[in-house]
Amino acid sequence: MISEGRCTRSKKEEIEEVSVDAEGRKESSGSGGSPEDVVSKGNREGTGEEKSSLEEKRSLRRIALPLPGHEVSRASPQYKRMLEKLNDEVELYKLHVKHYHMSPAQFRRRTSMLGLPGEIYDKYDKIFRTCRVCSTSVPTPPRARVAGLRASSFRDLIFVDHEEIKFGSKAYLALVIIDGATNLLWATALTSLEAPETLNAFRQWTEDNNCVPKGIVGDQAFFTDQFMSYYKFHGITP
Repeated sequence: MISEGRCTRSKKEEIEEVSVDAEGRKESSGSGGSPEDVVSKGNREGTGEEKSSLEEKRSLRRIALPLPGHEVSRASPQYKRMLEKLNDEVELYKLHVKHYHMSPAQFRRRTSMLGLPGEIYDKYDKIFRTCRVCSTSVPTPPRARVAGLRASSFRDLIFVDHEEIKFGSKAYLALVIIDGATNLLWATALTSLEAPETLNAFRQWTEDNNCVPKGIVGDQAFFTDQFMSYYKFHGITP
């Protein structure tokens, strides 16, 4: 009997130990699980954090961009107010002066996305044509090309001409020389249009600028025999 009691007790103890081990395994699986489970769980949590950070960045980017419905439509009061200002020639002229007398091509390029009507561009073209500053200071090409000659530096090519300046009842003669590369204007008074006096003016230009021109462009009055001999002596290409 004693042996049977001991056997029954040992069996009960074994059953209790098995139940305790099973509960411990359940708790371990519920709390942390195996190392592989822990790693996979950590990776899932990490990916969740990365997704949340990406979503935050995307939300910030969306806020930085113009949201739908916040664009200025053509039916909005702001757009109509802008059209009213641009339809006024005084406002267009102010805009023209404010942007340093920009050309009509620049104005079209800067306002290409606004969808302005054609009448505004026509008014701006009219303002550009009637602008005193734009009509008197037309930009010249950086290089003058005449008869195959090219002016890339000072004295490469000069343009010469006789001018008559009227002041009251009197008229004065002058020789005008313009450098083709720099547009430098040089002029001197003359008493007559004779070749010797004009050649003396050429010598004065050479002394003032400390150089001899390589090429010269002018009308037929500057290509007589006296002028041609002067050009040949100094190596000037007529």
